[in-house]
Amino acid sequence: MGKALYVRRKIDNEDGEGQFDRIMKMSMDLEGQGHYDVHKAYTGEMICSCPARQTECRHVRMIPMFDLAEAGMDPEYKRVQDENPDNEIWLFSDGKKIAWMPGPIKQVED
Repeated sequence: MGKALYVRRKIDNEDGEGQFDRIMKMSMDLEGQGHYDVHKAYTGEMICSCPARQTECRHVRMIPMFDLAEAGMDPEYKRVQDENPDNEIWLFSDGKKIAWMPGPIKQVED
């Protein structure tokens, strides 16, 4: 596995009830490398659409990291965010380590 950047987006279910997580993968040059949808099964198990077909792939393991960051409970995420207030913060992975790093400038929403 090479170096990659990951960002999570919440996507509304087609039936309008609930959401699922879409983990978007990009190269270090910010070129799209695909996305993986992570759904919660009725059993509570997280299921990913990636080809790994493992019980718990890296995308499923990323969800709690994104949840902690979103809740303001990840000190490393907060440090990177405080140092880069104008940037989105993305998850970097090189297959051995995972770390938060600044991504592109945040989009201004009206």
